[in-house]
Amino acid sequence: EGEGAEEDPAKLQRDLVAVKIKEAEMEEAVEKARLKEAEAATTRKSVAEQMRSQQAQVSDLLAQAEARLGTDPAFREVVARVDAAKAVLQKSSETSSQVDGDREELRSAIVTITDGLATQGHAPSLGLSIVRANGGSIPLQMLKDQLGVRLSEGNPESSSATTSQKVLEAVYT
Repeated sequence: EGEGAEEDPAKLQRDLVAVKIKEAEMEEAVEKARLKEAEAATTRKSVAEQMRSQQAQVSDLLAQAEARLGTDPAFREVVARVDAAKAVLQKSSETSSQVDGDREELRSAIVTITDGLATQGHAPSLGLSIVRANGGSIPLQMLKDQLGVRLSEGNPESSSATTSQKVLEAVYT
């Protein structure tokens, strides 16, 4: 039991053999991995070449088809119809924009005119003014009440029967 107890030479020999076996297994695994990587690289290269070849074929077929279509009278007629339809659509879009602008100008003019008539006591215009002031919607009874108040404010000598008659005419005409 001392300073440098020696190990059994047979055990050392077995350990050395075990290490050599592990080393050989590792080298074999590394070689298998290298072979798999080389095989994968070859496969990738082959697939890439096939894809390039197929893309070239498709491009060639497309060019041939475009050349044939360019000279086909029926196709040229269809293209002309499509172009004409696009022109009509563009013109329609421009006309629609113009109509929208005209409609907005007309709406603005109608509002200005009816507001002017409302200040002069015109019952139907007062009714429109009240409806616009209420966001475009108002219960009928509330419209009648507000219109009656506004009409009687504009003409204090007016009788309630006359005011009621004007309210009815404004609401139902």
